[in-house]
Amino acid sequence: MRILLIDDSRTMRNIARAVLAQLGHYDVDEACDGREGLARSIFTRPDLVIVDGKMPVMDGFAFVRAFREQNPATPVILLVAQEDEFDLDQPPWGIQAVAVKPFTPAHLRSKIESCLPPADLQAAA
Repeated sequence: MRILLIDDSRTMRNIARAVLAQLGHYDVDEACDGREGLARSIFTRPDLVIVDGKMPVMDGFAFVRAFREQNPATPVILLVAQEDEFDLDQPPWGIQAVAVKPFTPAHLRSKIESCLPPADLQAAA
């Protein structure tokens, strides 16, 4: 499974990449903002996108709106800094799951599992 990880914090990208590796996901491409994420998505064709909500240049919401035009079905997990930013049970339009930073491997695994069909989970294992 190819994952596109978009976050303006290099530290957060390193942490997320390490957590994803713990979960067995090594095919991870990175971008530092939504604009770079859109450009990378054209070439990487991700199976899953993990994107920070608040970033300079292009935030996560603007990214999702633009990304959805070409990728209506690719699951997106939104990263947020505070639990009360969104109703975690009803993510904003175009987003399948919301993960609160900092997250544990188990929490991120549950978010990934919640937005991928069982067949994709078996293929990713």
